[in-house]
Amino acid sequence: MSEIKTPLRYPGGKTRAAEMLTSSAPYFEEYREPFIGGGSVFIKMKQKNPTATYWINDLYYDLFCFWDETKNNVNEVIEIVRKWKRAYPNGRDLYAFLCAELLNFSKLERAAAFLYLIELHFLVQALVEDIVKAHLMEDLPKVAFKELLMLPHYLKMLK
Repeated sequence: MSEIKTPLRYPGGKTRAAEMLTSSAPYFEEYREPFIGGGSVFIKMKQKNPTATYWINDLYYDLFCFWDETKNNVNEVIEIVRKWKRAYPNGRDLYAFLCAELLNFSKLERAAAFLYLIELHFLVQALVEDIVKAHLMEDLPKVAFKELLMLPHYLKMLK
């Protein structure tokens, strides 16, 4: 089986550092991670030592809901995201709905909303970073310029 990676891109995530962080870890019987975040280190450790006991948690409630509901009800989380995307084909309408209703959602719905909103956050962040880089650099490399020209297409997707 190929290596499994985190389903989340998360602020402060350790996706790129997970290999280095876990490669020198000795054998262990129990692993505790109080702030799981995107889960990159936990997932890597779990694959390295699948028989250990694992404890994960996070103070951020919506993130906790995501991991707990993914563990217990992954198919339902997926179905809720699909249902919302069908009900709100316009991304702005879906975003408005999620923001307006988030505090009224069940734990399962909060997990699905978190997944959608965190992915949206990183898509927008990447677009903004590309725009900022374009304005700061006089001689924009061809690859970055090509990506910059694609921005209108991404913005259409967000509407």
